[in-house]
Amino acid sequence: MKILLVAHEKDAGGVSSHIISLSKELIKFGHQVKIVWHTPDERDQVSLPLHSKDPVSLFLSSFGLLRLLKDFSPDVVHVHSRMPFLAVLPWVKALKIPVIYTAHGNYSPHRLSKLISFANVVIALCSAHQIYVTNELGVDIRKIRIVGNGVDIEKFKPKQIDKANKEIVIGLVGRLVSAKGFSFFLKVFSYLPIQTRLVIVGDGELREVLEEDARNLNISSRVIFMGKRDDIEDIYPTFDIFCLPSIKEVYPLVLFEAMSSGLACVASDVGCVSEMGKNSIIVLPKSDLSLWVKSLLRLIDDGEGRQSLSKRALERSKAFSWESVAKRVEEIYLEVIKNEK
Repeated sequence: MKILLVAHEKDAGGVSSHIISLSKELIKFGHQVKIVWHTPDERDQVSLPLHSKDPVSLFLSSFGLLRLLKDFSPDVVHVHSRMPFLAVLPWVKALKIPVIYTAHGNYSPHRLSKLISFANVVIALCSAHQIYVTNELGVDIRKIRIVGNGVDIEKFKPKQIDKANKEIVIGLVGRLVSAKGFSFFLKVFSYLPIQTRLVIVGDGELREVLEEDARNLNISSRVIFMGKRDDIEDIYPTFDIFCLPSIKEVYPLVLFEAMSSGLACVASDVGCVSEMGKNSIIVLPKSDLSLWVKSLLRLIDDGEGRQSLSKRALERSKAFSWESVAKRVEEIYLEVIKNEK
């Protein structure tokens, strides 16, 4: 099968990581895969300025897509960003090539977003996300398939760490922005026993504010701000508990990374979180200080409970290995190709 993956630019965070991981698995399955987006640096990738929101630039880019579609002649086109979808849509319809769109987030409503309903299939990340895709993008529910993102279970896996003391380490990972709820969690942490330590991995605009919050709460001696790290797979195993106190999320990949690393996880009930961690993590209402404190106090005192959560999270994460996710996507490709004939 010849597959064309289309997105706006390579340096686009989680979407870029998703596309690269998916393409690697599809190639392993024996498929021929090309990626088209802005600023590629790999052999089977094509550069077009699909990151532009300027209608003229996008229109001109669409002719480059037409040439690529004719030269490569893909069996299916899989688009991962809104603007490139608008550029590719007229040509795939003219050439009768089936097109799939993956909605990677809850984007702000835009009248042109409704054109996504012209895809053969639209992939939503979970049942909760499917509601958004139906209501906001106007996609017929019969066209929607649910496929979550994957996790690299070889990169993120449990590792034995020898600890010098019995200190309980709680970890937070993410950008230091208001949506992540880190300011709220510092308040939660201020109620936890003195033998607990908090490690925050990530950087962002609120770092100085959060450091000031820690000082004002008299917990700065127990809070470590590690900044952005490239060795996060080696940091997860140093945690005893992973927390995701987000106020707003769609599909937080850090949760799967923590689960795959074999951690007891506690997370806010936002976006796809409850489906991602089904029966394997503790899910709490966002910003409920009393409930978060009570739940963490119990978990800190319950070593067997943490171990049980750890095992369940690890087992659950295996269902979202990139191999499993790619197999589900491959099934959708075959479905739309069959229906197009």
